[in-house]
Amino acid sequence: RFNKCELASLAAHPSHQFDKEGVLLLRERHDGFFRRSEGGDGVLARRKKAPLRELSCVAPHTPVSTERWCRLRGNLLFYFKSRDHWSEPAGVIVLENCQVTLDDSTEAPFAFNLVFEGGTQHCAALCQSERDSWITAIHQASFAYMRLQVEALQQQVTARQSSLPTDIHRHRINTGVTLDVNEPPFLEISVACDNLRCDGDGQPPSPRVTVQVLNRPQTTWIHYAQTEVIERTSNPNFLSTVSFRKSDGLDANTQVRLAVYDVRERVTNTTTQLGQAMVSLGGLLETGRSRLSLQ
Repeated sequence: RFNKCELASLAAHPSHQFDKEGVLLLRERHDGFFRRSEGGDGVLARRKKAPLRELSCVAPHTPVSTERWCRLRGNLLFYFKSRDHWSEPAGVIVLENCQVTLDDSTEAPFAFNLVFEGGTQHCAALCQSERDSWITAIHQASFAYMRLQVEALQQQVTARQSSLPTDIHRHRINTGVTLDVNEPPFLEISVACDNLRCDGDGQPPSPRVTVQVLNRPQTTWIHYAQTEVIERTSNPNFLSTVSFRKSDGLDANTQVRLAVYDVRERVTNTTTQLGQAMVSLGGLLETGRSRLSLQ
């Protein structure tokens, strides 16, 4: 079921809300036309008392293609009463469970078909580039195509997430390690930065530092800790410290990666990486104060 008024209103929305619009030739089938035939037993006219010729309905032999202004939005193809884009909407075609095929007939040089289970809608464009553009847009308009796109994006997200660092809490659950708050860390560090670059508008960043660790021969980094966010400064001194514990399997050979991010939006966690530096825990233990360059 559909609401005619709502569809007509949707068809009249501004052009920027449509995926494609233009002129298409849509093949129509007329119900028939009236033809007069000489009948001996016709109805008598009241005035002339003469028999009237009977009317019979005759279907046309060839279908007719009409130029119509068409607008595509999602899986709805609206067509109008004429090729004028100011004309009134005449109908809509729902582009689901259909295939787009080229029409090699000689009637229209740039024709294509919308093949549904219940029939075929013949269409034609004014040039080859327009035909190809319409075919591409219609092919991408269905919900089935959108579902395939979503599945492909989900696979890409999963692949990227597999390469992201594992959270330390998840790592402890997987390895069966229980955090002992009374365990003294074998190394605790504080972090500060200076001369962090500003953005294109000259605004200083809102930095945050994430700390990741890696034990060879493993290849997956573990997200171990992070600092707080300090608003709008290129020289932050973070209050949060990072405590490295032996119960997490860390030793002097553990690699540490410190990545500095500019937090653009806290709610969505939108960040831009400003740089990163790598060092071993053994290197941090040997020197009381380390200055690392961001790469």
